[in-house]
Amino acid sequence: MVPALAMAAAETELSQPDMVIADLLEILRRQLRMDLAALARVEDEHLVLQVLSGDVAGFGLHAGAAAGRRNSMLGLVLAGELPEIVADTRADPRLAGHRDVWDSGIGSYASAPIIDGEGKVYGILCCIGHQARRARPDRDGRFLRLLAAFLSDTILDLHEMWARRRQIWQEVSDLIDSGCSQIIYQPIFRLADQCIIGVEALSRFPGTRGGAQRWYTDAATVGLSTELERLAIGRALAVLPVLSGGLTLAVNASPSTISAGLLDLLPDAAGRLVIEITEHEHIGTDKHLLKAVEMLRS
Repeated sequence: MVPALAMAAAETELSQPDMVIADLLEILRRQLRMDLAALARVEDEHLVLQVLSGDVAGFGLHAGAAAGRRNSMLGLVLAGELPEIVADTRADPRLAGHRDVWDSGIGSYASAPIIDGEGKVYGILCCIGHQARRARPDRDGRFLRLLAAFLSDTILDLHEMWARRRQIWQEVSDLIDSGCSQIIYQPIFRLADQCIIGVEALSRFPGTRGGAQRWYTDAATVGLSTELERLAIGRALAVLPVLSGGLTLAVNASPSTISAGLLDLLPDAAGRLVIEITEHEHIGTDKHLLKAVEMLRS
């Protein structure tokens, strides 16, 4: 299995180098006026998204998403079978029927390979847009290659960052497999009369390093936040059968977890369950999230 490794967006021991790259990706995205910028690393026969900036969920992507080098759009770019920059994927006969164009809604892209200090291909730097855009291949190509060289030569040892991400992925994966999370229930009071009207489920991970927020931050950093959140939500729902009929249960979920789907976890608890969307991710106008919310409400 390809390790789900990706995305820097929070305060972890990796935050400084990761945030430098995320800031550079945001500069790239704005310069090219596109919707998402990403750094993907070659891992055996796959490309794995490592750091992203922009509308991640809007493309149906997630931290740690992996694609085959032989058949994915970016893999074909690295292989030299597709150009590094395409202003309108739907009008390009080489891409008009490609799965990535239609499944992920990619209307345009611009990319450049990243070469490490040994002259080997580390991965690819890319920007993608929902819509076609005005073609500026020379100008965009120069900016992309400049940034790719900057990442390779002066920012950090990318291989070391990858090794650290592997370690964090393994730690979070082991935590999920062990199922060692505990749930505490915090009362929710009505201000008018101080009456308890519900409880909020909060995760705790006894016997582990750091607090709950540290684990959720690490999980998001390596693409395992949905699995960890689903584990906690499943545990929290166990209290519903014994919760007094007039009380509600509140659980927290990120936009990514809600978009991935929660219906299979939820009991018949209409009117008693409150799902609070966490504020740690960019939401934008994500149609997948809005559709998932409508399904939960129904």
